[in-house]
Amino acid sequence: MSRNSVRRVLVAAIAGAAAVAALTLVGTGTASAAEPTAAVFTSAAAQPGSAAVVASGVPGEFDVFDASGFDGGFADLSNSTIPDLTPLNLNDKISSAVNNSNTKMCLFTDANFKGQRIEFPPHTQIQQFPVNLDNAVSSVKPC
Repeated sequence: MSRNSVRRVLVAAIAGAAAVAALTLVGTGTASAAEPTAAVFTSAAAQPGSAAVVASGVPGEFDVFDASGFDGGFADLSNSTIPDLTPLNLNDKISSAVNNSNTKMCLFTDANFKGQRIEFPPHTQIQQFPVNLDNAVSSVKPC
């Protein structure tokens, strides 16, 4: 593994650890179909200006990636309301995301906007979703 590859892996691991530390769970503690628990990625989770995080994605877009570190295949889901990511070949495949839009986006671990809700405020990014949310997103819509 080259020195740059090792450096990239370390930067992604550090940013991922910081994002997990900043992950805030919102809800009553008992999730139900009517009121799922939400994971909120705060601006402290990953900031484009952070020394450890390189700004990624396209300005004005909400981009999701199928690999950590904004790598692999990606899709622009800006302002999209998609109850099932299966037809787009994105179901349970999202590992990192960047929201360069002005719209808060909500991702859900189950189709039809059910399961755990992940709130993604404008101008935030995460290089690696936590283990329990990595490759677990099945639907998306603006919050």
